[in-house]
Amino acid sequence: MAASAATLGASNVDFAEEQLEPAPGYHQALEFLLGRVNFEKTGHKPYSANHYKLGRMQSLLESLGNPQLRLPTIHIAGTKGKGSTATYLFEILRAAGYRVGLFTSPHFLKLEERFTVDGEFCPPELLVQLVDRLRVAEERLVQETGENATFFELSTALAWLYFEAARVDAVVLEVGLGGRLDSTNVCSPLITIITSISLDHQAQLGNTISLIAGEKAGIIKDGIPVICGARHPDAVEVIVAKANACQAPLRRIGVDFEAVWQGPRQIADTPTSAVPRLCGEVAYSEKSPSYQFPNVTLGMPGHHQCDNAAIAISAGRWLAEKGWKIDESHLRLGLRAANARGRFELVGVQPYRIIDTAHNEASILSLSKAMEEYFPRVRRVVIFAASRDKDLRVMLRELVVSANVLVLTQYRENPRAVPIAQLQEIVAELATSEGPVFAKKMRAHTIIAKDPAEAYEMGLQLCGPDDLLCATGSFFLAAELFPIISLRRFERLTENNRNTEGEP
Repeated sequence: MAASAATLGASNVDFAEEQLEPAPGYHQALEFLLGRVNFEKTGHKPYSANHYKLGRMQSLLESLGNPQLRLPTIHIAGTKGKGSTATYLFEILRAAGYRVGLFTSPHFLKLEERFTVDGEFCPPELLVQLVDRLRVAEERLVQETGENATFFELSTALAWLYFEAARVDAVVLEVGLGGRLDSTNVCSPLITIITSISLDHQAQLGNTISLIAGEKAGIIKDGIPVICGARHPDAVEVIVAKANACQAPLRRIGVDFEAVWQGPRQIADTPTSAVPRLCGEVAYSEKSPSYQFPNVTLGMPGHHQCDNAAIAISAGRWLAEKGWKIDESHLRLGLRAANARGRFELVGVQPYRIIDTAHNEASILSLSKAMEEYFPRVRRVVIFAASRDKDLRVMLRELVVSANVLVLTQYRENPRAVPIAQLQEIVAELATSEGPVFAKKMRAHTIIAKDPAEAYEMGLQLCGPDDLLCATGSFFLAAELFPIISLRRFERLTENNRNTEGEP
């Protein structure tokens, strides 16, 4: 039976929710995972056969019974949009009544955010049992190879164990980094998807679009259908060549299917929603044979979501051709329900408050366009922090033009954070190196804050009730801000209740 609109998009994930007493062994299980080499948390993030060994991942999963080979999977790679596309497909499948596992990375606050089933975390008791199985499998791996598994390898294997234990009908699987050598690239997919390709992680994947596309195209398998959402001609050339070499049926955005942006929308999840959801509307079409699917509401905002939704619709229709019970009503319901954390997410009003995890040139450009489209003629205060392996100059070049006030800060819980002084130096250099024409466009007044908490409080003080406060630059910045926002919301609700209760 298909899910209802009330249940889609729902999750037990609440960043303000207090945790109950965990199951025995829960903290030890997390320590086992988090204590491993985690390239997301280090300044050095290699991408080579010495560090990303599919053989090591295959050996680990073989000891666990190869759960990844028994579950129908949609495998998604790309520079930009893969998380949003995964979320759209997850909700489409849920709307059609399927039980769905979703694997994404990184997480904000809880490791379990990476692998959910129908929006639910792995129960603590089950997590402990599955980690016990992982320990045994890794001990065997060490005996055979002399190597420990990395954090990402263990968390990916844990996801497969959870999905199998939960008896999911399908898995939507997002690549962690690249594709060819990524730990997820041991699955047996129904469809492979490659979203937008742009420059990011150049130190690991290469410094050209073609090289990066080659790494992403590494997920393409012999005879397995491919949906290409990349538009850059250099990327398309590489992906088409790889698909042809693998004799993999290919559908391309702009050639076989397309979506046209019809404008921003706002929806309220309930009649009493204090904070509306920013959404959008698109019209989807296919060329041969001709097919029109108009007036589709997207649960995630921004013109850049147009391509992500088009990819998801194309994938949903391809699955329907292969016998999956997915129709237009499921597409509409799922696309409207989709709501990924940190994707131009409106978390408060008066002032408008947005959290966005844009962390490369392409996503920062999309953010600037979204701010202009959803909040035209609104004064903008932008909080910015980033990681050392990003093109900081390009990102800041865009923000000093699109923001009125730029609050530079650095997150505290990850060693990859760029020091505030370095961000200041880049902004100062832009004012002198880009020439007088650009200098006149630099409207942002720049200030600094020692950490995200101070930056958020400072931003609120700088904003009037009709202004926009936006925090961007990194998942790690968002992860440190979400608890602060939740705490403020809790304090405000407590104060409101106190004011309405009256004297005892």
